[in-house]
Amino acid sequence: MAVERLHPDKLYRRCNTERLGFTTTAEVAELDSFIGQDRAVEAVRFGIRMRPKGYNLFVLGPAGTGKHSMVRRYVEEQAARAPGPNDWC
Repeated sequence: MAVERLHPDKLYRRCNTERLGFTTTAEVAELDSFIGQDRAVEAVRFGIRMRPKGYNLFVLGPAGTGKHSMVRRYVEEQAARAPGPNDWC
């Protein structure tokens, strides 16, 4: 198989920014879900609902993929629905 040289104009694909529907990303609403993470979301929700003592969540994945944000969101949602803890002084 022969190797062909790649012309520089084939290395870049232009995006028609007029088709995006916004001027800056500040105008774009935040997403409500984590795209492509259905299985991970269900696993986190399942883990958070475990009531017996001794259960922990171990979340693994590449840096910068939103693991902390996802776990925090679902922990906060669960905490908002749960009764408050006992008050011990």
